[in-house]
Amino acid sequence: MTEDQIQELDWYSCLHCGWTFKPERGYPEMNLPKGTDFNTVDADFKCPKCGAGLKDFALRDKPY
Repeated sequence: MTEDQIQELDWYSCLHCGWTFKPERGYPEMNLPKGTDFNTVDADFKCPKCGAGLKDFALRDKPY
């Protein structure tokens, strides 16, 4: 995946604590490499800040 394609991926934020999943960052500590689309993460994904599940995340506008 190119950098431009990665930049096109959506951000998702936790509705409880505001933590934001940013595909261009990657989360190696969660086995999610840079360029991972939020829509492809495992169903058992939990927010690393508050423990909320996938259903508690919503699409977020990017600041740029």
